[in-house]
Amino acid sequence: MRINRALILILLLLALSAGCSKGNNSSESGEVTLVISTIGKTTSENLTISNSTALQILEHSHAVESVAYPAIGKFVKCIDRVCSDSSYFWAFYINGNLSSIAASSYIPRKGDILEFKYEKIAGYR
Repeated sequence: MRINRALILILLLLALSAGCSKGNNSSESGEVTLVISTIGKTTSENLTISNSTALQILEHSHAVESVAYPAIGKFVKCIDRVCSDSSYFWAFYINGNLSSIAASSYIPRKGDILEFKYEKIAGYR
């Protein structure tokens, strides 16, 4: 399996920033907004949460493939058969900010906006 250097750099940066950021350990029930943005299409849905990670919430209503990285967590590879490749990846945002932790490590709070964006890898033409 060939892994793009830019993707490795992104994963390393996320790993380093995860050490500087604390995950949310709240087990609050409530509603979150799940947004999925691909090329030319954005969907949004309100979902009820109860002590679930962002990845578990996504997996509840979508076909998801993920890749586990020890000490970092699981990152999304495919959502509903739209898969990352050498030029695109699934970025995870929390309330409009690029997350510094994996979707499998974040437990959302009531009112959060969880967004998975299919984005071009920086520097890729």
